[in-house]
Amino acid sequence: MRKSTITLFSEKSSGVFNFFLSVSFIICSVVAIAQPYNDGASNASRGPAQRPTLFFGYCVRPPWQVAGVDYAVGIDSGTVLKNPVTCGCLPTGASRDEVNHLIRVTANNVVLDGFDFYTYGRYNVYIDGSTNSVTGTQVKNCYFYGGVPVTSHGTVTNTSITHNTIDGAGVNDTCTGCYGECIYVNGDLTVEYNWIKNVQQHFVSTGGAPGGTLNYRFNLLEDGGWVTGAHLNYLQWSGNAVSNNPKALFNTMVQHVTLAGGEGFQMEEQAGSTGSINNAEVAYNTLIAISDSLGTKAESYILHTGSSNNNPAPATGTVHENYIDASGAYGAFYPGLTGFTYCGDINMKTCAHLDSVCITTGINKYTDLNLVNIYPNPSREGIFNVQGNSTSSIEVYNMLGESVFKMDAKWVASKGNKLDLTNMPNGMYFLQLKTGTEMVTRKIVINK
Repeated sequence: MRKSTITLFSEKSSGVFNFFLSVSFIICSVVAIAQPYNDGASNASRGPAQRPTLFFGYCVRPPWQVAGVDYAVGIDSGTVLKNPVTCGCLPTGASRDEVNHLIRVTANNVVLDGFDFYTYGRYNVYIDGSTNSVTGTQVKNCYFYGGVPVTSHGTVTNTSITHNTIDGAGVNDTCTGCYGECIYVNGDLTVEYNWIKNVQQHFVSTGGAPGGTLNYRFNLLEDGGWVTGAHLNYLQWSGNAVSNNPKALFNTMVQHVTLAGGEGFQMEEQAGSTGSINNAEVAYNTLIAISDSLGTKAESYILHTGSSNNNPAPATGTVHENYIDASGAYGAFYPGLTGFTYCGDINMKTCAHLDSVCITTGINKYTDLNLVNIYPNPSREGIFNVQGNSTSSIEVYNMLGESVFKMDAKWVASKGNKLDLTNMPNGMYFLQLKTGTEMVTRKIVINK
């Protein structure tokens, strides 16, 4: 993990995003241990991460590379954004509606790449499949501010929205009657590597005809619900279509107190729907809700997944290995729902499991953190007793993520599960126990 913190400031001049860095040396309280996850880092946006200090103060963080924390999302740094009004470069099949301030897409395989859709008249993208079906629209490396940035109508499939910076403008949005959706697209939909923030109500709404699946991955999502009376959702399901295998993976959600309540990710059909959600997966997300100084909750529940008596349409799937701070919500999981299984979800503030142990969904998963007992902690001598699996190997990392001590399984057993760190200076360390493909990480403190 980096020793320094990089803070990003940006300003936009003549359609160009310019980035300025402020570097200060600090001590990090959480260490990332590299793991073989498909976390999206290999295809990250160019530039520094937006929120590198997000995990400071937590006792545990995700073991994968996290969107917006360990790698950048949104518009690639250095992108020269085009003026859609004067450039004469809108692709065939896309036209400018000056009356409604829309970029209308009416043909297949249209690619909108590198446009500033705010500065030159605040245009939103409207994929119009009302007359003929439209497939293959790509919106990438574009900048939006306010309004309803991307929406569809009619038969629309295989839409891709990636590497964009989308600012809903919060309380500053002047678009009358626009509040509601940020991305409202039906059919097969991919939403990846976007930085979406200050949204009026829903971040992504989908699930209408003609149905399809959803890939909602690798996004940094910050602060929705900026209209009084709105209902916050980071994912809203609506419509009467069948949606198979939708996925919400490796996203970073941070919600402060705004003007409207609601939930985070929803995988539930609306009342009266004849559609269904089948074999959904909500996993490897970082989900944080933060109360204000008065204790006001930022949202009701972090995850709203399953069917209920009020909304009985089928909704099935799994929720697993999300890292959650629900201190700013009434709970992590909306109560009274059926159809989903839960396992391996971690409370970032206590390091404890929020549900059952999850050991069958993939590689390098965590065993139950509560089964590992380390005492005394803090230690006044630097000697710790580690009660856990006797076949575990032990590795200790300092605050910089450097390995400072290792014991293989035989050595651990020969020492009676005692960890001698008397030669280490005072401070906080991270102890990692491994057994086969299982692993736990715990914080320990030496205070001589």
